Amino acid sequence: SSGINAEWPLRPGIHVYGNSINGTLKESEKSYERDEVAISEEHPVMVGEISPLHASKMSAEHYVKTYTDMYGVKAATFRFTGIYGERQFGGEDHGWVANFSIRSVFQMPIHVFGTGKQARDILYAQDGAKSYLDFFKSQVSGVYNIGGGEPNKISLLE
Repeated sequence: SSGINAEWPLRPGIHVYGNSINGTLKESEKSYERDEVAISEEHPVMVGEISPLHASKMSAEHYVKTYTDMYGVKAATFRFTGIYGERQFGGEDHGWVANFSIRSVFQMPIHVFGTGKQARDILYAQDGAKSYLDFFKSQVSGVYNIGGGEPNKISLLE
């Protein structure tokens, strides 16, 4: 066992995503915007202030890299954006696209953390599954950012 458990208990009132907004964003009427929307694959990630959620993700990525480096294992980790699609039941923290849709259909309140201007690109589940197949065919180890891109970027207010 690695000794890492991504679902360890937190004290009440602590929000696992952290409380700061990325300082490179500018606020528009409905969302936060970045001057350069796309971020290159070489852009450093998970630097500065991170949350417990992000720390658990970083540890998993380090374990995968360790096994690829030391043992030559062909392995990859995938960083998915907001996934939506069939058979998603939608919790508030994971599956927020489905959560908002379900709550809207049943006229239930929607809980928005922050201003609602946080923009995310959303990814159709079958496109995410295709990334696994692409990895299986290529066998190129690494960390992959998988997202829907600029055409699929939405804020919670849009």
